[in-house]
Amino acid sequence: MITIHLSTEAKARHIHIATADVDGQTYSASHKTKSPIPVLARTLADAGVDGSTLVTIQRDGKPILRKPVALSCWTLIDVVDEDGRGLRTVKFRPFDAALGSAGLKAAA
Repeated sequence: MITIHLSTEAKARHIHIATADVDGQTYSASHKTKSPIPVLARTLADAGVDGSTLVTIQRDGKPILRKPVALSCWTLIDVVDEDGRGLRTVKFRPFDAALGSAGLKAAA
């Protein structure tokens, strides 16, 4: 089981940070407009952590979810903060860097 610890770096700027220690190595992710938990989960999956590994989330040493959730569940979503709509859970869509500027020209 992996425990992800949440914190806020600069309360005025609302930069949220998620960290986890796995096999002696510390992984972290931060973001201003979306939850860093799914971002960190994808980083852990890319590092070879099994998707069935259970994950607990804590803030200030207190759990924020009742039950652990599989890492693979977190990799499939993003939690975004949209102006006027508040926080929303959406399906993760990776940025297609392969398109690069060609993708931008095609869309124009």
